[in-house]
Amino acid sequence: MAKRVLILIIVCMLLLAVWAPGTAASGGVVLRGATNVSLLSPDELSAYTDQAIVFVTRTGKKYHEAGCSHLSKSSLPVTLEQAQREGREPCSRCH
Repeated sequence: MAKRVLILIIVCMLLLAVWAPGTAASGGVVLRGATNVSLLSPDELSAYTDQAIVFVTRTGKKYHEAGCSHLSKSSLPVTLEQAQREGREPCSRCH
């Protein structure tokens, strides 16, 4: 019985690792206590970190301010430092 429980726990942990949030899987900012960071305004995001927050997409090479018309619905919040470290450049429209 104990062996089955252990196997069940291991399977659950593996499933959780596979279904990790997109920001964690892509190295993005994980904001403790925020239920859905994509629904937070920039002011609300600043309550979780003192670093500048910008938004990126999974496939793009630029970083954007919140509300930029070049952002898709799949935008991810990251710190400005992280976006620059990843080699992303500022968007020509919002920066």
